[in-house]
Amino acid sequence: MIEHTAPSPLILLTATVVEMLPLAKQLHLQQQSPLSWQGQVAGLDVIAQVTGMGPDRAAQAVREAAQLCPNGRILYAGFAGGLVSTLHIGSVLCPATVINDARQVVMLDGQMPDTLISVGRLVSTPTEKSQLASDTQAVAVDMESHAAAVTAMELGIKLTVVRSISDEAHQTLPTWSVYCISEDGQTSGKGVARVLLTGPWRLPAMLMMGKRAKIASQSLAYFVEGKIGQWAMN
Repeated sequence: MIEHTAPSPLILLTATVVEMLPLAKQLHLQQQSPLSWQGQVAGLDVIAQVTGMGPDRAAQAVREAAQLCPNGRILYAGFAGGLVSTLHIGSVLCPATVINDARQVVMLDGQMPDTLISVGRLVSTPTEKSQLASDTQAVAVDMESHAAAVTAMELGIKLTVVRSISDEAHQTLPTWSVYCISEDGQTSGKGVARVLLTGPWRLPAMLMMGKRAKIASQSLAYFVEGKIGQWAMN
């Protein structure tokens, strides 16, 4: 008699609640706490967690995921800034390579021959983006993927990164946007109020950022759902 063991759960991670909510809705996941969701997608158990922003929180989340599901797979999803003109709002990347500021390379379980770079700061202006692309040949930038990939490699756990472009190479990402998200990845009402009270003229830019995030979220959710469906069939 052949015994069929159930596949290990998939761990779905995002840095922020803004990135997670559309995914949870698309995947019909049930919220368990302000930062966690669970459910099934195509028969595959999915555990979703918001990690908070930055490399340290990303690395810690991967360590916790490896303890929870040592034989599982991690999908780190979210937004990225475009560094090249060919990427538009909502363009989705599943890169094979991620590097950091020190040009340390980690190979990912990705299906696209693109390079993503992770840096520990906000890359906000077109000039910064252009210089980063020229120096590294990376096509997009985020803050968490390299730290997550290094940790996953050290622990011997599979990691896939999926990123959707939320700001293009020619667009400026306001530096004040960091105040709108708390350390744990939740939207900060106090931060948003502070930004608008000290600069009410920022409202149009904030609304435009929200519009771009919505487009990026939709593309990300559809791609992730398809990706999980592929894994469920294999």
